Amino acid sequence: MAITSNSYTGNGSTTLYSFTFPYLDQSDVKVSLNGSPTTAYTFANATTIQFNTAPGAGVAIRIYRETDDSTLQAVFSPGSSIRASDLNSDFDQLLYLGQESSNTASSATSTANTALTTANTALSTSNTALSNSSTAVSTANSAVSTANAANASAAAAVSTANTASSNASAAVTTANAASSAASTAVSTANAATSTANTALSNSTTAISTANTASTNASNAVTTANTASSNATTAVATANAATTTANNALSTANTALSNSATAISTANSAIAAVASAVIYTPVANLTALAALTPTNGDYFELTDSTGAESSALITGVTVGLVGAPGLTFRLRYDAPPGIFTFLGYFANDSETRYLKLQGGTVTGNLEIGTTGSLTFEGSTANAFETTVAVVDPTADRTITLPNVTGTVVTTGDTGSVTNTMLAGSIDKAKVTGTAITAADTGTVTSTMILDGTIVNADVNASAAIDGTKISPNFGSQNVVTTGTSSAAALIPTGSSVPTNGTYLPAANAVAIATNSTERLRIDSSGRVGIGTATPAAGFGTGVVSLDVNGPLFARGPIAASQTNAGVFQYTANDTTIRSYGATAGTGAIAFNTGGGGGSADTERARIDSSGRLLVGTSSAPSFTSGVRLVPNGTSEFLTSGNNNTPLRVGSV
Repeated sequence: MAITSNSYTGNGSTTLYSFTFPYLDQSDVKVSLNGSPTTAYTFANATTIQFNTAPGAGVAIRIYRETDDSTLQAVFSPGSSIRASDLNSDFDQLLYLGQESSNTASSATSTANTALTTANTALSTSNTALSNSSTAVSTANSAVSTANAANASAAAAVSTANTASSNASAAVTTANAASSAASTAVSTANAATSTANTALSNSTTAISTANTASTNASNAVTTANTASSNATTAVATANAATTTANNALSTANTALSNSATAISTANSAIAAVASAVIYTPVANLTALAALTPTNGDYFELTDSTGAESSALITGVTVGLVGAPGLTFRLRYDAPPGIFTFLGYFANDSETRYLKLQGGTVTGNLEIGTTGSLTFEGSTANAFETTVAVVDPTADRTITLPNVTGTVVTTGDTGSVTNTMLAGSIDKAKVTGTAITAADTGTVTSTMILDGTIVNADVNASAAIDGTKISPNFGSQNVVTTGTSSAAALIPTGSSVPTNGTYLPAANAVAIATNSTERLRIDSSGRVGIGTATPAAGFGTGVVSLDVNGPLFARGPIAASQTNAGVFQYTANDTTIRSYGATAGTGAIAFNTGGGGGSADTERARIDSSGRLLVGTSSAPSFTSGVRLVPNGTSEFLTSGNNNTPLRVGSV
């Protein structure tokens, strides 16, 4: 039997008393003192009652549960969410009510049995009192009969005494007559005296007899009075016995009525317990088929796999599919000899149902045609976000991207920021020929706040076509502080820019600085530096270079065939220097001038044989091993052997 109450006896000092039964609400926990309910207490904790004043010594304390049966703990509406906590609360409420009804029935049955015992005892006592009353009445009747007989005897004695007195009076009269007669005649007197004496003797005897009769009469009266008193006492005793018997009968009737009430209460409690229904657990369909139930038996099929299609069961809710973790409640009905489906519940509601704090859905989560998904804001019932779907014309799938950030809508503004893009924009993610305000792509201009897309938002490997940028590069300036790399740079303008590359003529490219052309490559591939009409190679103009260090050139250099200076430059000391091929000789000459821009003079030459000529443009005939020819032979000595050291100066 489940525990629904705890009892204690007060000692006058203790105020804290614990209880061991579960409950749904603190209002369901009740307390009584000597059978009378009290509210003079508080909850010290969830399972301890603290009295405001300690109950006195010997006071009967009872802490008990009385679950509210006027309303359900949780009420479900069509289409509402089913929470495990709500189902458990409803089941706990039914369980607690069943436990309390069962305990009440047991207590009522015990009380009824006690009342029945008391009634039986009262009935026995009443029967004994009735028997005693009958005996007392019989005794009283006998006493009355005896008193009546004594009274009759007394009356007879009085009659006899009256007769004796009458006789005595007659004897006195006769004696008087005799005395009177004696006075008149002596003889007669003597005779009369003798007669008188005889009469006197008889009179004395008569008086004695009368006295005896009077005594007997007095004794008879006394006996009659005693009998009458005894009869009165007997009547009083009989009346008292009758009253006791009547009281006993009334008590018996009250006890019988209380017993009937207790039996009715017990029957009601038994009916309440019966209405709660006790289900017998059955493991599976195989075990269910092996049962031999009787009509009205209740069962719980703990593994309902296949139960929805079993011929043993009828009335299963359409669409409900049995499972190992799902219990079906059944009632056996005979006829027709089949189990009727009554309901179901999850064996482990914590895993089958979503919890309030969330959980994992392993199947499809379907929202009905009139339902929506609502996200509560930070303030309850103030602002919410509702996800609703317009009736589609075909099956649709919304795929969330594999990114971190905020999901935006077409009505959202300013919510696409650099933290949401994270370098993920490339050519493949731009649709259409240009992103404009009228574009119907996923990310529109109204959704991007100005200034929110920065360098980090563009993927390092992005390759965005120029045609996908509006306006295109042909109608706007492109400015960069870094390096610009491209497969080809094709200028289209013919105007001289302040600083940059342009097209000065058909199939020609020029570079300008300070709004002046500085270098041109014409349609024939000729390079003009400082001239717009190069005649050959680098043209015929003077090329001026301000070089702070060596000057290097790779590949052949085409120059005009004049000694006016094929390549001329001015060093920091203003000396004009130049070098270039010497016409018709196959040699290269190196020239220097006198400074200040004066004409230069050849100083050294490498002739067609590879000899270095210093200070002369022609070399005498020397051996093939000599490659250095100064101006004159007095300042060096050499032999034809390349291994002989070169000595310069006086020998």
